[in-house]
Amino acid sequence: MFGYVKPFLPELKLKDYALYRAVYCSLCRMIRTRYGLVSTRFLSYDMTFLALLSLSAKSSFSTEKHPCSVNPFKKHSVVEDDAVIPAADASIVLYYHKLRDTAIDAKGIKKLGAKAALLLFRRAYRRAGTVIPAYDAEVRLQLDRLNELEKANSASIDATSDCFGKILSALAPMISNGRNPIPFEQLLYFIGKYIYLVDAADDLSDDLKNGDYNPIAVRRHLSLGDYETQYHGEVRQMLLDNLSAAALAFELAETESCRDLLGNIIYPGLTGIVNAVLDGTYDAKSSVVERGLRI
Repeated sequence: MFGYVKPFLPELKLKDYALYRAVYCSLCRMIRTRYGLVSTRFLSYDMTFLALLSLSAKSSFSTEKHPCSVNPFKKHSVVEDDAVIPAADASIVLYYHKLRDTAIDAKGIKKLGAKAALLLFRRAYRRAGTVIPAYDAEVRLQLDRLNELEKANSASIDATSDCFGKILSALAPMISNGRNPIPFEQLLYFIGKYIYLVDAADDLSDDLKNGDYNPIAVRRHLSLGDYETQYHGEVRQMLLDNLSAAALAFELAETESCRDLLGNIIYPGLTGIVNAVLDGTYDAKSSVVERGLRI
């Protein structure tokens, strides 16, 4: 359910692309420093966006060259700023709970893999949970609520996506850094709803094949063999409505820096992902969106 918040490459300035890479590497380095090398598995593009929001409170910040965690013989530019710490801590808590849910809901090898990962990352999670206990409790509360809705086969996309919206909006106090937190709460809330829904759209075919819960399938009474694309217009509109609300909140948010890069992610980036997912051209492995933008 992660990896759907990325910049749009065709409209990305070279300096902003360099900044994005530097913040991504900074988050990786911060996770490794605080929780160990193996915990960098929790690194994500979505949390890089969170780190950028936190850094945007600063008028300036410095970068330094550091060896890459994957390839120590290669150095990358890394942002040197403690504003990245909340994103690192939240990454551990959020992804640990995601593993917990997978261990409960999945089957076969996927279930066994999640259980093994839970044991491997438990120490890192316990440390992060003591650093941000209120956020840890909120993530657990909302995911438990989401699980109940899914078990009840809820047809309410608004109710299920609301859980994930609240998970992300709870991060606002951690990244507002003295700024008015309300625009950041709203921005993260609607991006959280977008992430849940675009993930459901991306997984629709697989969920129908496997018989797994999917709010779109339940809402439209879809079954395997149905022509799913006939519902793309409705799903696309719901996604764009969430993105419009997120964009409005972004316009009200105070940002001293990173605004061009954040704007690239929020406007063409997220819209491009919506279209690419619905067109079947989305590349989950790429750090940027290279195609799929149309309004």
